[in-house]
Amino acid sequence: MRNKIKKFLLVSWPILFILGVWLIFASPYFLKSKAPYASTYQMNNFAPWSAYEKFWGPVKNGAMPDVITQIYPWKHLAVEAWKSKQIPLWNPYSFAGTPLLANYQSGAFSPFNLLFFILPFVDAWSIFVLLQPLLAGIFMYFLARTLYRSKFASIISSISFMFCGFLTTWMGYATLGYAILFLPLAIFGIEKYYQTNKTGFLLLFSLTIPLSFFSGHFQISLYFLLFVFAYILYKFISTKNVRSSLYLGIFTLCGILLSLPQLLPSIEFYSQSFRSAIFQKGEAIPWAYIPTLLAPDFFGNPVTRNDWYGHYAEWNAYIGILPLFLALYGISSKKKTQVIFLFISGTLTLLLAFNSPLLDILINLRIPVLSTSSASRIVSLYAFAFALLAAFGFDQLFSDISNKKFRKILAWMMSFAGIFVLLWMIIIFRQFIPQDKIFIARSNLILPSLIFIAVIGIITVSIAKKKLVNVAALLLIIVVSFDMLRFAKKWQPFDPKDLVFLNTPTNIAFSKIAGYERVVGNFGAEDAVYYHLPSLEGYDALYIKRYGEFISSVQNGKITDLGRSVVVFSKSGTYTSKIINILNVKYIAHKLADDNMGWTFPFWTYPRGQFKLIYKDDKYEFYENTKVLPHAFLVGAYKVAKNPQAIVDIIYSNNFNPKQEVVLESDPNVPLSFNNFDNLSEAKILDYKLNTVSISTSSKSTSILFLSDPFYPGWRALVDGVNTPIYRANYAFRAITLPKGKHNVEFTYDPLSFRLGVYGAVIGLLTIIVLQGLLMKKKD
Repeated sequence: MRNKIKKFLLVSWPILFILGVWLIFASPYFLKSKAPYASTYQMNNFAPWSAYEKFWGPVKNGAMPDVITQIYPWKHLAVEAWKSKQIPLWNPYSFAGTPLLANYQSGAFSPFNLLFFILPFVDAWSIFVLLQPLLAGIFMYFLARTLYRSKFASIISSISFMFCGFLTTWMGYATLGYAILFLPLAIFGIEKYYQTNKTGFLLLFSLTIPLSFFSGHFQISLYFLLFVFAYILYKFISTKNVRSSLYLGIFTLCGILLSLPQLLPSIEFYSQSFRSAIFQKGEAIPWAYIPTLLAPDFFGNPVTRNDWYGHYAEWNAYIGILPLFLALYGISSKKKTQVIFLFISGTLTLLLAFNSPLLDILINLRIPVLSTSSASRIVSLYAFAFALLAAFGFDQLFSDISNKKFRKILAWMMSFAGIFVLLWMIIIFRQFIPQDKIFIARSNLILPSLIFIAVIGIITVSIAKKKLVNVAALLLIIVVSFDMLRFAKKWQPFDPKDLVFLNTPTNIAFSKIAGYERVVGNFGAEDAVYYHLPSLEGYDALYIKRYGEFISSVQNGKITDLGRSVVVFSKSGTYTSKIINILNVKYIAHKLADDNMGWTFPFWTYPRGQFKLIYKDDKYEFYENTKVLPHAFLVGAYKVAKNPQAIVDIIYSNNFNPKQEVVLESDPNVPLSFNNFDNLSEAKILDYKLNTVSISTSSKSTSILFLSDPFYPGWRALVDGVNTPIYRANYAFRAITLPKGKHNVEFTYDPLSFRLGVYGAVIGLLTIIVLQGLLMKKKD
């Protein structure tokens, strides 16, 4: 038994070491019952100040508020949908209704959603977030070993990648990290197939593609796929193995087919959004930010509230001091083709992240997604390539020590010592940095400098005492672990789990206004989506362009330029009073401290009696709008207009009565001439779910049913079980024609893009099964 344990430890100690490093990072959750980036801060202040004031600093400085206002509520809604046996296709709580699956960041198909069926939501979320560095580290270790790197070198790459700047700063989102962490597993599958010709590695490789694309961030998954293409091309050129490269190409296609249930709806949504028209250079890293490759907090850190230059989360390319030096030392490795590929790919992606001519070329090519998204996020590929390259550098370094190539090692150490000297000269002579910021740079350069000195000392000892080479290697691993853990733990906060969306009197009272009738207040998805309070506003990279245009027109009646990711409803616009009734704004959530403030809804300026108080506590009041129109209602007249501005002009004119008529963009050619129609007709919502709306109607003549939910491809209407066309009404909403009498109407969101995606996935799965069978049979 003792020998078996000893053998097990000898084989598995690197994995145990990586697991130990991860447990140190995750210890607040396991030992203190704290959640990683707990939602102690709710943007609208519905949670008491004491619950989030200690975390206000990092959030205020732009650390990760999107987790609370987007990712966590979307994940909660998607999991709720699955648990209620609904596919999470549509979100009725933001932008008056918007795609949920297709917004991508909800991660509706992530296999890790199973955690939320096993554990309480906050625990599932915590494990979901914390698994990212562990998986990234293990996958990177196996890849490095597959590339014949030593165990010590493979651990260096593993620790560097699992806590690199990109994975660390985006860890709380649990989307971008998952989109890239399967890259080492994909390359592992490619390498193992070339080495062994075993078809199981083709299957593994193929599955990494949907695992990335289902993770919740299309831009990073696209980088993942492009790197995979490049690596297969590199392997084909370097090995001349046509057969293996062909099979890898086929299984890449199968992986893409498996991803289509997510990809096709998202591509459709992208085409319908404002984001598809934006081609601009965003979040390009300035060259002045280069020092952060060695000292990530050189310009401060949002967590300590002293960051003064740059966008820390977006621009963070840190992989560790020693891994960076080893990656550059690895250029001299004997494994020339692999090293050259990694170095070129890492360097090119780093240049594309910085404000360089290469980035200008990419933007000018106007490639969707690649030319419209934050440029700096491509550092994810740099981090992967250079972290892996560090393993080559580590082995080469100790090979050179063994072969007594001391001049080469000395030249390398002196070169990087010179970089640190240069940074200290900038500080000492107070150059290029504002005088009042010198202290920040100096304070945050001390530890990186000490780490570099420790590295030099360990290498020097290993040169002087060859018997201590293994000890020196272990000490270097410990130094890297300390460096990366310090960096990651500083950024990632842990707060008590009971503060995650804690209950307050106001939150509990949300049940009085939750449902399908809309609410106006100063809140975002953290309340609208999480507590089911339908809002006219929203914050998402993708939203329906037509809807955003209409809401923007409320301010002054003009179609104006839209926000990149935000739709804000003008609470004091020229036409606000008319639109709140048309769009079924039945409730106002008002913070008492906001009385008479310009950013809140001024219900006190409306006619007496229009807003009735229905709830009050010591911080908030809820009011009911007594003049609101129903969510769905029948009208007896319509006008036809096609020009966007002409449509809103009609809606805002004094002659337009929204209770009696609608504006359509195409003529349904139905006779409507019923006076006082609203008094002799009825439309009642029977059921309102994520993907379906059931309505019973009754009228004594032909009519038009108006539903104040956004018009969007994929919605279909059934009248007594028979398909009927949906017209775009009042610029951005839905309407259908109805014959006289009583009818059952059902609106169902059943997008063709999703159905085609499912068909494609089935084809991809069948292709994999057939090819696996044929290849195994052929091998036998």
